[in-house]
Amino acid sequence: MIDKHFQGQGYGTKALKLVIEEIKKLGAKRIQTMHKPKNKIAGKLYQTIGFSYIDNLDDGDLLMEMKINN
Repeated sequence: MIDKHFQGQGYGTKALKLVIEEIKKLGAKRIQTMHKPKNKIAGKLYQTIGFSYIDNLDDGDLLMEMKINN
């Protein structure tokens, strides 16, 4: 989470990319995340990074996945 005063400055994108690199080093084949349907900014960020929508969860959250090519 990024404080509202610092959102839109690329910090979330940079942090997410760093986390993905660490997960890749651990040998993961895929990464999943989710967000609330109202949080369109999160969905756009995840899509920009390479996540795709794969399912709607029972609680209404949207499930996304990124396949890792090692």
